[in-house]
Amino acid sequence: MTIGLALLAIAAFFCALYAGPQVLNRRQIARNRAALESIGDCYPILMPVCDRPDYLGQVIDGLCKSIGIEETVLVFTQDERNPEVKRLIDEVPLRKIHLEHTQPFFAFFARIGLITRIHCTASNIFYVIDSVMQHTKAKGVIVLEDDLVPSVNFYQYFKWCFDRILLNPDMNKDVLSCGAYNVHCKGQIPFTERHSLYRIDQYFNPWGWAIARERWEQIRGEWSFTSWDGNMEHKIMRKHDLVNLYPYLSHIDYIGAHGVNMSRSEDCEFFRAVLDTNPISFDDAEPRISDDLPAVYQEEMKKYERLPDPDHPSEWDQKLIPVLWDAVKARMTHDRIISLKRIFPWL
Repeated sequence: MTIGLALLAIAAFFCALYAGPQVLNRRQIARNRAALESIGDCYPILMPVCDRPDYLGQVIDGLCKSIGIEETVLVFTQDERNPEVKRLIDEVPLRKIHLEHTQPFFAFFARIGLITRIHCTASNIFYVIDSVMQHTKAKGVIVLEDDLVPSVNFYQYFKWCFDRILLNPDMNKDVLSCGAYNVHCKGQIPFTERHSLYRIDQYFNPWGWAIARERWEQIRGEWSFTSWDGNMEHKIMRKHDLVNLYPYLSHIDYIGAHGVNMSRSEDCEFFRAVLDTNPISFDDAEPRISDDLPAVYQEEMKKYERLPDPDHPSEWDQKLIPVLWDAVKARMTHDRIISLKRIFPWL
């Protein structure tokens, strides 16, 4: 009897871990449904945030300087309940909606040291995209995480991407998303390339991206709540023969030195991009799309290296299951790892 009661208590505990966040998230949407339905004809900027106010402050500052930002609305979905993050959101002098997101299983498995919070991030991103798609008439959305500083041309660039590519039936047949980030942009790419983009068919970069409603409805049922970006490139893109487009001139500077997967010295410039401060007119411009970024623009990356920071290990390096997987992976061939990721994209 005692064993039976213990098993019943354990089952009830895990049922509460599973169902509780779903109930709380549905209530949050119900409370904010009117605000969501008031979003008009714009492309909302969706901002899943957590507990990094030092990064978020820089992102908000960049958004406030972005041309045309008053035309849209920011939709924040906040993991954890960091009071400094809430204060920053409350003080944003732009049209905004603030939703709370409760992490799956209350992030229990991450808190006890088994796994990273990547499943929490995946859930938060799905939550904000799907909620906005369900309760607004937006034709598409822009996703901007809390460690991505936008350029002055950020919103205008994405409006142009929607108009000329993502919502253009002559251009969007095989396009999953348009991104805003280019790791190769270190100040050496000329301003004349401001309307140039390049295609990637085997990689998805989540650092500032936009997706149209029609494409979201096609892929939402295949979303991964473990490694959502890996799932995009290893499963969704392959299954539907989709590509992503990225700009020659980056409209995102990545500042997230430390997080779930990142651990590098603060003075390492590998992931930083140089943002052009010149306003860009997209009004009458047609996108120039190439199959790859020209090699001459990629040469600059040879000057940089990615440096781990031993004083700030990533969350991945501190959790039991990822550490064990890294030990197993060290004994496998690259081709074997890639083949496994096509089946299990969270690896």
